[in-house]
Amino acid sequence: MGPSRRDGRSKRAPPDAARRELAEKLGLTLTSLRLLVVDWVAPYGPWDDQIAFIFDGGTLTNDNGKLSPRDGELATAEVTAPNIARARLGDHIRPRFTAALEAAADGRPRYLHNGTPAADADQRQPVSHRNRHAHRQPSPCVVSPRRGHFTRHAS
Repeated sequence: MGPSRRDGRSKRAPPDAARRELAEKLGLTLTSLRLLVVDWVAPYGPWDDQIAFIFDGGTLTNDNGKLSPRDGELATAEVTAPNIARARLGDHIRPRFTAALEAAADGRPRYLHNGTPAADADQRQPVSHRNRHAHRQPSPCVVSPRRGHFTRHAS
């Protein structure tokens, strides 16, 4: 189901924020969510740091409400296989998606720092030295690590 970004302004718990976004953007009502990934994202450009959450909302099919966008932020929505979703994701979000697939498979949530497992964080250079986000733009997709994904295309 896809990233729910926590910036402290929503006043909602992350799973509640994710449910609200899916209902608002696609008309989907999901009751059960399982945490797959928590990713701390360092500040970049004009944005402060953030915490991104990915939840498993179950298996989606083309019959799940026809996935019809309900506001101007989404131009299209579709269900695809994980390998197609992975190919569409940018380099900065692909590791988070891969971690979500792994967590869905083994049942163990992942904690990441900028898409890298937190256990590896001590062996990395600081983000400011790597210029990791110089090319970064807002996430183009909201994904479900099971069988479907929602694609967000800029209008």
